[in-house]
Amino acid sequence: LELAPSQVNKQPAPPAGEGKPPKKPGYALERAFQEASVSGAPAPLPPGTSVFVHMVKPNLAHFDEVAEALQMVSSLGLRPIPHLPACRFDSLEGVEATCAKLHAACGSKNPEVLLLGGNDQHERELAGCPFPSAGSLASTKALDK
Repeated sequence: LELAPSQVNKQPAPPAGEGKPPKKPGYALERAFQEASVSGAPAPLPPGTSVFVHMVKPNLAHFDEVAEALQMVSSLGLRPIPHLPACRFDSLEGVEATCAKLHAACGSKNPEVLLLGGNDQHERELAGCPFPSAGSLASTKALDK
C-alpha cells in the first residue's frame, strides 16, 4: 500500500455551516482502523503489512509530515517504509539527519527506505544537486548506517 502523509492521519471534520457542502474527506488510514475497532469489524490491513509513505512535496521540511505519518503507521501495527528521493538532498549530512529522523519515526530496529531518484531529479541535476539519482546516493553507503 502506498499513501501520501495526508492519507495516513485522521482527517479533521469539515467545518459546518459555511453555506456550501463540505468536500468529501480523503482516505485516512488511521480513521479506517478506528472505524473498524468501533464497529467490531476486522482491521482493514493485517498486522505487519508494508505501507509506503511517499514524499509528495519537493522540500526537506516535508519530511516532518512524512515522519508523523510513519509514526502513525507503526502505531497501527503496520510496517512503515518511507520514500527517500535522493535529489532532495544538498549534502550527505542532510541525508544522515533525515534518515535518523525517519528511522526513529518508524519505531523498528531495522527500518527500511525506498530509495528513489525523485520526480524532479533532472532539474535538480542541472542545478548541481550532489545526488541526482538513487544510484549516486546509494554509492555513498550513507544508508548502510
